[in-house]
Amino acid sequence: TLNRVRAVIDATGARTPADLDPGKVSRVLADWRSRETEPLCTQTTNHYVRCVKAFSRWLWTEMRSPDDALRSLKTLNARADRRRARRPLS
Repeated sequence: TLNRVRAVIDATGARTPADLDPGKVSRVLADWRSRETEPLCTQTTNHYVRCVKAFSRWLWTEMRSPDDALRSLKTLNARADRRRARRPLS
């Protein structure tokens, strides 16, 4: 979780809690999904969204930030981007 949060924060260039912006986070994750070498699938980027939102919520509950900056950030529909069809073992 910590590595995912760090990766997103480093990619957005945020240095303080006030720098966290849902638009920047969305753009970074969209870039990661559309990169030519090793693009991330939607479900993976949803994991990043959940981690960075949890961090933002923690900042707010610990009173280190005046508000939950990433409250409006949403996950995407992972079923629309199925890379592998999983099946139960026989």
